[in-house]
Amino acid sequence: MHKQTISITERHKNWLQAQVASGNYSNTSEVIRDMIRERELREQETPEQIKWLRAKLAKSIESGISNTDPADLLAMFKAEMKQEKA
Repeated sequence: MHKQTISITERHKNWLQAQVASGNYSNTSEVIRDMIRERELREQETPEQIKWLRAKLAKSIESGISNTDPADLLAMFKAEMKQEKA
Protein backbone atom coordinates (compact mmCIF):
# COMPACT_ATOMS: atom_id res chain seq x y z
CA MET A 1 0.00 0.00 0.00
CA HIS A 2 1.27 3.47 -0.87
CA LYS A 3 2.11 5.83 1.99
CA GLN A 4 1.23 9.51 1.67
CA THR A 5 2.02 12.35 4.05
CA ILE A 6 -0.52 15.17 4.36
CA SER A 7 -0.77 18.36 6.39
CA ILE A 8 -4.01 19.05 8.25
CA THR A 9 -5.28 21.68 10.64
CA GLU A 10 -5.45 21.09 14.37
CA ARG A 11 -9.25 21.03 14.09
CA HIS A 12 -9.11 18.27 11.46
CA LYS A 13 -6.59 16.31 13.54
CA ASN A 14 -8.95 16.49 16.52
CA TRP A 15 -11.87 15.39 14.36
CA LEU A 16 -9.93 12.40 13.01
CA GLN A 17 -8.91 11.40 16.52
CA ALA A 18 -12.53 11.69 17.67
CA GLN A 19 -13.59 9.33 14.87
CA VAL A 20 -11.06 6.76 16.08
CA ALA A 21 -12.05 7.32 19.72
CA SER A 22 -15.69 6.64 18.80
CA GLY A 23 -14.71 3.06 18.05
CA ASN A 24 -15.89 3.18 14.44
CA TYR A 25 -12.30 3.08 13.16
CA SER A 26 -9.11 1.57 14.50
CA ASN A 27 -6.85 4.36 13.19
CA THR A 28 -6.89 7.65 11.28
CA SER A 29 -5.84 5.95 8.03
CA GLU A 30 -9.11 4.01 8.06
CA VAL A 31 -11.03 7.27 8.45
CA ILE A 32 -9.22 8.84 5.49
CA ARG A 33 -9.71 5.76 3.28
CA ASP A 34 -13.41 5.69 4.15
CA MET A 35 -13.76 9.36 3.26
CA ILE A 36 -12.02 8.77 -0.09
CA ARG A 37 -14.32 5.82 -0.88
CA GLU A 38 -17.39 7.92 -0.08
CA ARG A 39 -16.13 10.74 -2.29
CA GLU A 40 -15.46 8.32 -5.16
CA LEU A 41 -19.01 6.98 -4.91
CA ARG A 42 -20.48 10.48 -4.80
CA GLU A 43 -18.55 11.48 -7.92
CA GLN A 44 -19.96 8.46 -9.78
CA GLU A 45 -23.53 9.73 -9.38
CA THR A 46 -24.89 11.18 -12.59
CA PRO A 47 -26.96 14.36 -12.74
CA GLU A 48 -29.93 12.21 -13.77
CA GLN A 49 -29.58 10.04 -10.65
CA ILE A 50 -29.37 13.10 -8.43
CA LYS A 51 -32.42 14.65 -10.13
CA TRP A 52 -34.36 11.37 -9.70
CA LEU A 53 -33.45 11.13 -6.03
CA ARG A 54 -34.38 14.76 -5.34
CA ALA A 55 -37.75 14.24 -7.02
CA LYS A 56 -38.38 11.14 -4.89
CA LEU A 57 -37.44 13.03 -1.73
CA ALA A 58 -39.73 15.94 -2.61
CA LYS A 59 -42.59 13.52 -3.33
CA SER A 60 -42.06 11.73 -0.02
CA ILE A 61 -42.00 14.99 1.94
CA GLU A 62 -45.21 16.14 0.26
CA SER A 63 -46.98 12.85 0.99
CA GLY A 64 -46.50 13.12 4.75
CA ILE A 65 -46.40 10.26 7.24
CA SER A 66 -47.70 6.89 6.09
CA ASN A 67 -49.37 4.12 8.06
CA THR A 68 -48.40 1.60 5.38
CA ASP A 69 -46.48 -1.45 6.56
CA PRO A 70 -42.72 -1.02 5.85
CA ALA A 71 -42.59 -4.38 4.01
CA ASP A 72 -45.38 -3.20 1.71
CA LEU A 73 -43.56 0.08 1.10
CA LEU A 74 -40.41 -1.80 0.16
CA ALA A 75 -42.34 -4.03 -2.25
CA MET A 76 -43.96 -0.98 -3.88
CA PHE A 77 -40.59 0.74 -4.17
CA LYS A 78 -38.97 -2.31 -5.79
CA ALA A 79 -41.84 -2.61 -8.28
CA GLU A 80 -41.52 1.07 -9.13
CA MET A 81 -37.77 0.72 -9.66
CA LYS A 82 -38.30 -2.23 -12.04
CA GLN A 83 -40.90 -0.26 -13.97
CA GLU A 84 -38.59 2.76 -14.32
CA LYS A 85 -35.72 0.57 -15.58
CA ALA A 86 -37.92 -1.02 -18.26
